[in-house]
Amino acid sequence: MSSAGRSVLPEMGTTHYVEVGGRRVRYLECGDGEPILLVHGWIGSAENFHKWLPALEGRRRMIIPDLPGFGETAPLTGNHSIAALAAFLEEFASTIHLDLFDLGGLCLGATVALELARRDPQRVRQLVLHTPIYSRRAVSRSFRLQAAVFMNPLVYGIAAPVASNRRISDIYKRYFVEGAEVDAYDATINFENQVRANKRAAREWLRDALVQDYEEWLKSWEQPVLMVVAADDWILDHAAMQRLTEAMQTAEVVLVPDAGHGWTDALVKAQAAAISGFLAREPI
Repeated sequence: MSSAGRSVLPEMGTTHYVEVGGRRVRYLECGDGEPILLVHGWIGSAENFHKWLPALEGRRRMIIPDLPGFGETAPLTGNHSIAALAAFLEEFASTIHLDLFDLGGLCLGATVALELARRDPQRVRQLVLHTPIYSRRAVSRSFRLQAAVFMNPLVYGIAAPVASNRRISDIYKRYFVEGAEVDAYDATINFENQVRANKRAAREWLRDALVQDYEEWLKSWEQPVLMVVAADDWILDHAAMQRLTEAMQTAEVVLVPDAGHGWTDALVKAQAAAISGFLAREPI
């Protein structure tokens, strides 16, 4: 929240609410055209995609739900595994009568998107993935070590409350996750989402995502795939991603130079150009 107690989240399109699995789910709808279902990143919300609007508004109708435990959607009663989150999205899509769509995801949201495409490939025309965590082999050793320490129950019990301190959170992200020169407004949005995220859901999502492996499945995927990756992202093993995309039939990788995991002006402009160009083509 802002110092005045008001939300800093950007206004995006139209807000809707629908019941899925016995819980009230918020989703945003923006733009016109063929639908694209977007999956926000870890401890995020639908507002994660506000910088995608210029690339998508004229090409796609964006449908962006808050996943269970994040934004305004209540957590699941069970485990927030990748399979459970994908099952939620599958039910969400059916509830709003979304039968055929493009599918996009950010970071751990890309992992959920991959599971949804694997479960229900006939619904998905093509994939747009930003910093996709598609395999444990695609994650850098340094981040795997960070995650292992963070997921330790004792460490997590201390770290989760501390994460509500903006100063400490920003220092940690700058030196261990995002790097410098991150857009200040995006950083504020991300922190507000972080504070309101359900701690159990966040831990379960991260823990399960880091043991998933969609590498062989992706090699057999026949529809178009765009992957946008920052060249200096500390989370990914870029060599592993390069080997995967060389083995895939329809993958296009856009490597953005001089950009890390945190969104900078250069990364935002480059990803907008890549996504807009990709979606301008007719899917196979």
